[in-house]
Amino acid sequence: MKFKWKLACIASIIAIFLAACGTDSATNDQPTGQANDPEQSVEEKEQQQDSELEAPEQPEHEKQDDQETAKDMGVKTKSDTQNYTMSVLPGFTLTGEEPGKDIVYSNENDMAFMRIEVIDNNESAYDYAVENSAATLEAASNGKSPDALTSVDLPAGDGIENVKAITVETETGPVSGIVFRRGNAVVKLTIFDTLEQTYLEDFVRMGETIEP
Repeated sequence: MKFKWKLACIASIIAIFLAACGTDSATNDQPTGQANDPEQSVEEKEQQQDSELEAPEQPEHEKQDDQETAKDMGVKTKSDTQNYTMSVLPGFTLTGEEPGKDIVYSNENDMAFMRIEVIDNNESAYDYAVENSAATLEAASNGKSPDALTSVDLPAGDGIENVKAITVETETGPVSGIVFRRGNAVVKLTIFDTLEQTYLEDFVRMGETIEP
């Protein structure tokens, strides 16, 4: 699977880093005589205008309806490798990556995925997760300093506290890191999106449904 290859490459880059410190527009010409046809009725003109105002065809993947949450639309799924449940939206799959790490990826483009780590909320777990998230993003971008993530609404909900979200641009698309506390756990998310930033919103909305 393509995303497993990408994961292996990313893991190697991160390990080395931490050890050392990408149709023409339709013509607007009307058929001869149509624009100035004196017999064209008002009703026909109105129908033509309505047609021109119709919304363009939607892409295959759409962001989920803002009026419905991931919790409403998704399937509640228990992790096989960690102690939590989450709502997985249609078109995505949750699977184990390795002990202590899961992946939820897009079925239509498995190069877009979110890594999930759920850590016991002890005294140093949150600070460690924040620092490690920043280091992971720097490694994925060959040393670029991450910026605050502001392009989406951050995770929110009952029990979610201390949300820290950062992002960095890479050649294959933005990589974002989100850390928050919920109940007796610290949740660390690392999101690998496409250059078009197609999936970030859905990943974040699924992430906020994680319940230890």
